[in-house]
Amino acid sequence: MKRTLMALALLAACAGFPVAQAQGYLGASAGQSELKEDCDPGLTCDFKDTGFKAFGGYMFTPNLGIEGAYVDLGKAKVSAPGASAELKSSGFGVWGVAVLPIDRFSIFGKAGFAYLDTKLTGSVSGFGSGSESESNANPAFGVGAAFDITKEVAVRVEYERFRVEFQGEKSNVDLFSAGVVFRF
Repeated sequence: MKRTLMALALLAACAGFPVAQAQGYLGASAGQSELKEDCDPGLTCDFKDTGFKAFGGYMFTPNLGIEGAYVDLGKAKVSAPGASAELKSSGFGVWGVAVLPIDRFSIFGKAGFAYLDTKLTGSVSGFGSGSESESNANPAFGVGAAFDITKEVAVRVEYERFRVEFQGEKSNVDLFSAGVVFRF
């Protein structure tokens, strides 16, 4: 009898809490990427480009989940008279996601790792051109906000920082993006 009463008391206590529903999602976003480096005197630099990503995730509870993405961070270009170089990075990332839902609005943070392939292409007048690439896994994190248009569709904006590594040199690339999320 005591077990039955304890089970009923536990059930009654839990009845006041919302039931956590696991939910998957897919989405895409695009925005501006920027390599966070200084431009040396005498060079012409363009460290901003268009970046995009396709992502998917799974929320185990309304507050905690996991997300994976393919991300293209665009190009950074440097030129001088008779020479130019271009750095491109793209790859895959995985993050743990924490969400604070507030009615139809939510804010989120995420931390994890991105495995990026970074390619450097350069050319010098009279000497030709060449390229090299390297792949590395480095920390990545982000913060953002989402607004639910419907129960299944949301729009979101976010800021993410990726660490790009090439031949031992590390730089950060920021991605500010806006996109759409489809829940299932």
